[in-house]
Amino acid sequence: MTPRAAAALTSSAAGALVCGLAAFIYWDAAGSWFFNDDFHWLDQSWTIRIAQFADLSRYDHFYRPLIETYFAWGLNLFGCDPLAFHRASIVIHVLTTGLVYLLGRELGMARPFAYVAALWFVAQSGPVEAVAWVGAVTDLLPGFWYVLTVLTHAAFLRRGGTGLRFATLGGFAACLLTHESSATLIVMLVAVDVLLRPRGAVFTREALRLRAAWYAPMAAMLVVYLVVAYVVNSRSYLVTEGYYQFGWHALPKVLDYLVAILVWERDPVPDVVLTTALVAALAVGTPRIRFFTIWVLVTLLPVLFFTWGIASRYQYVPAAGVALIAAELLSLWHAASPGRLPPRARTVIIAVIAAFLTVRSTYFALKGVDDFRMLTEPYRVLAATVPTAARDVGNRVIVDRTVAAPIPSIYLEAAVRVSLCQPGVGAVVG
Repeated sequence: MTPRAAAALTSSAAGALVCGLAAFIYWDAAGSWFFNDDFHWLDQSWTIRIAQFADLSRYDHFYRPLIETYFAWGLNLFGCDPLAFHRASIVIHVLTTGLVYLLGRELGMARPFAYVAALWFVAQSGPVEAVAWVGAVTDLLPGFWYVLTVLTHAAFLRRGGTGLRFATLGGFAACLLTHESSATLIVMLVAVDVLLRPRGAVFTREALRLRAAWYAPMAAMLVVYLVVAYVVNSRSYLVTEGYYQFGWHALPKVLDYLVAILVWERDPVPDVVLTTALVAALAVGTPRIRFFTIWVLVTLLPVLFFTWGIASRYQYVPAAGVALIAAELLSLWHAASPGRLPPRARTVIIAVIAAFLTVRSTYFALKGVDDFRMLTEPYRVLAATVPTAARDVGNRVIVDRTVAAPIPSIYLEAAVRVSLCQPGVGAVVG
């Protein structure tokens, strides 16, 4: 077998392992029903017109046109079949995992270590909700655009090219139109430039003039988006009822999220270890370590100000940074290992560590998927009963009280419509 053929076979096997692992972990999730916010997204997406996106009076919660479009397309393609939506989420997760690998390679990481990052990321249990829950595509899809945009920008900085430039601008716009937390993306694009310096000097007069031309269109898009987001989000109950507000309560949540991604426990030892590791990474880490650490902190920043606890789905993009940090640390250890340790032994040790991280994460991810599947069961029962349920004089479906009891009232009517795949149908508990 030629070296090229062997390399192609190895790459195919590695890709198959990632895809197979994602399918294995999320097999049960694909059999889950819709859950909570899914019904609101679907219920408002029976018909979507581009002109609606310009009417801000329609919005009193979030401005996410691409998410609305995603659910509208889903309804057109799949109807109200949850299996198809779940499979779409798994595909997005696999594609994002591939982008994590490509990003590691683009930033100079050796192929085996970029693959370690991808393998751990696809199995990470912290953000399992982002993949298992259809409605959490609001965090899954932005993760795809986020990693893709950093990747294309890093490639543009290294190689130039109009195509990569426009790909970055397109990815940036798509990311903004998918989730508010994408406002942090411009920070990471500048960080690639400043920390890794693929174009050399950054702070000369000529370099700053050039970079002003690069970043000005994105800055303009960001300003317009932030104005729209402010108008819309200021009406949201999250703001008006105090569920999202700036304050010192955000600070300890950094550690809350990190220990959740790592499946650790909050107590003094992990707190000291993680805090010391963060400070050391920023102070004396290599450029890539600093970049990945900033990635984790910056992508966590928007969700730290919720006044409730942490949420699994918000860990999705930060988890990519954690996986890349782990791979970079293994790469540094491999390069700095003392000569008395044979290269084969170093490779074996790294393979064992990568396997341990992946198997451990897979175990916890499977538990997370099973927990989520159980949450959807009341809706599965509802979907099984409403097609044969009686209707009142107003043609509203009469839902049995015992079936409706486990379902929050704010989702019941939309859940009935989605279960029947009939917009406009009402529901009443009888």
